[in-house]
Amino acid sequence: MGFGGLLELKISKLPRQLCYWLMTRLDRVNSYLVGGDGHVLPITPGHWEDVFGLRNSGLPVPEKDSDLPAGKALAYAVKYGEKNPANNKTTVLISNATRVLLGPLDKLGNLVSLANQRQRTEFMENFMIVLMGQILCPSTDGANMSTKLLGAVCVAKDANQYNWCEFCHKWLLDYAITCQRKLEVQGYAAGTGGCVLFLL
Repeated sequence: MGFGGLLELKISKLPRQLCYWLMTRLDRVNSYLVGGDGHVLPITPGHWEDVFGLRNSGLPVPEKDSDLPAGKALAYAVKYGEKNPANNKTTVLISNATRVLLGPLDKLGNLVSLANQRQRTEFMENFMIVLMGQILCPSTDGANMSTKLLGAVCVAKDANQYNWCEFCHKWLLDYAITCQRKLEVQGYAAGTGGCVLFLL
């Protein structure tokens, strides 16, 4: 799928205060990180390739419903989303995708190989939900993947053809302001809305 560099990560947990601090030091307009000493560190999509080994060329990752064949985003929202009765919004629970990644089990509880292309594609799509929602493009709500990322899930089986550096960089910059506002107003954000691992 083209995400092999992520297998090298050796981090189990990041302190929340460090994540908050990093996100407040990000200047999304000028695409740079300001250190505690005032030193400015420019960040570009090319740095994502250096840090994570992601592909920095290829097709643009679909960002809007109109970037996909008609009805595909809706079909994926139905397939992976759940309606929240309180606000009637669709959410994609990362915990559901994580369960699928544990793999199919036989009657004795032993892991069974993925038997066909449909199962392999479903595995890749669920992997993409966890990867996007927890590591590369988390939302400000840590338990759910943003439905805005369903385009990325739709192209999971052909992921190695897409420019993930551009996509993840744009997501980080776009969501930095959301996180900064939540921290300013509420003093708290359930998630950062961008990849803090990249900023480390």
